[in-house]
Amino acid sequence: MKHAFADLLDHYIHAKARFPNEFETAEAVEAFLKKSKQDTSHLRFVSSETVKVSHTVLHRDGKPILCEEYAFDTLGAFLYLDFFAGLRSGYVPKRCQNCGQYFLLTGGKYSGYCERPLPDDKFKTCRDVGARKKYDDKCKTDPVWLTYNRAYKAHYARAI
Repeated sequence: MKHAFADLLDHYIHAKARFPNEFETAEAVEAFLKKSKQDTSHLRFVSSETVKVSHTVLHRDGKPILCEEYAFDTLGAFLYLDFFAGLRSGYVPKRCQNCGQYFLLTGGKYSGYCERPLPDDKFKTCRDVGARKKYDDKCKTDPVWLTYNRAYKAHYARAI
């Protein structure tokens, strides 16, 4: 599953480096399908496994509730359905820019780094290290930040 949709996630869904809305998600999937030339007449993904959907009525607190029931032939069928249901609901997997593993972005918090502990330091996470590295790189290459840091350090040195 990771390999099947890695290009879609990395180059289409996260192209704007923010949470896509439902229309942007649909546009990203459409652009991906056009590029990969999959089923160009209908532009759609098709699961290769079988999913059986049934409906039943359950009762909670004496009131009937219409429920869907899914039966999957394989784990791949479940993952396929779950992946696209998550995209529709705003749960977007993203590849960590530090460790390269995928993590699930939580609502309102768009980040390029996961919160997994580092292998060599269990008290620091990819987000801690990645944010610091990104800031340091920006301070070394951006002329505005270079000027700001020089002025800040000069002022701070006088204050001590």
